[in-house]
Amino acid sequence: PPQYTTTTSACSCSNPVRQVIYYISESNSQITNMWIDVYYLNTFDCLDRPYEFTGMIQYVSDKNTLTAEGNPGYLFESNLLVGLLQSSRFSIPRHGFRIKGFNYNRICTTFTNTQLAEDNLLLHPTIKFGENLISTCSLTIAFNDFINFCSKSYWDGLNILQNFKDNNLYFGKIPKSGNLLNDWVQISQEFSTASVTPTYNSENRTCEFPTDDILLVFYGKAGGKSQKINYVRKVSHSYVRSRIAAPNQGESKTVTLRAHVRFVRYDGDDILNKPTKVSNFIPQLPSDIFLPLYMSCLLYTSPSPRDRQKSRMPSSA
Repeated sequence: PPQYTTTTSACSCSNPVRQVIYYISESNSQITNMWIDVYYLNTFDCLDRPYEFTGMIQYVSDKNTLTAEGNPGYLFESNLLVGLLQSSRFSIPRHGFRIKGFNYNRICTTFTNTQLAEDNLLLHPTIKFGENLISTCSLTIAFNDFINFCSKSYWDGLNILQNFKDNNLYFGKIPKSGNLLNDWVQISQEFSTASVTPTYNSENRTCEFPTDDILLVFYGKAGGKSQKINYVRKVSHSYVRSRIAAPNQGESKTVTLRAHVRFVRYDGDDILNKPTKVSNFIPQLPSDIFLPLYMSCLLYTSPSPRDRQKSRMPSSA
């Protein structure tokens, strides 16, 4: 509960209510569920700034409901089912899995940062099936803080880079996956410790560090010719690094961090987890996972066997 304290020179309140959101889900014009989320600030200094409280009502369309045709697969723009495996059961966020890590001003938050308490559901996007998204936030780095900025402890505390790092994160193959492990796809962590560890170069005062947190969701279609369903096949997680130079003395630099979610349709054979035994075989990967590649060449056609006695060049006679 909130705790109010006051002295002759200051007053403060710990755990004050910051926001209350009433969620009402509906399907076919019928109310199907209702829940309330309450958000608190860690502390509030009543002499520092005005205190703002918000109460909201948000209607949520239950797009994960099965269609009249009985299609159990994902519908585009429906919530992606994400669960955290705990004690042989899946803990599923009732409002969908959201990308967190920044406050109202799009400033990156940390685990020890009081701004973390201002994270709320209205700021952070829910992962929707088939909908690519990028969430960004920024950091301001001063000259004197650059070495601390380039430490592993600092980057391990940045929330925007921690959304998909848990090995116990699972994704439902279909939106109605139950508690059977076979109904879920475990996240594949495809990065090394070195790739998420900042590297400081003291000679030229540069720092190389992870800036982009990338989640790839591979999905396919299954079922008969008359009705195909969308289902999740594999989910991979990785990071991309960048390098910046230290700011000049008395100056600062702004760094942008990003969390990406990208859906890739894959309808080929199951080569996502099984490497081929044929050494010279090049698997057919999804066409939209790479940037376009354009090549040009000269085309020469030789005569076919039946035309070897004939000339393809026009006669001069």
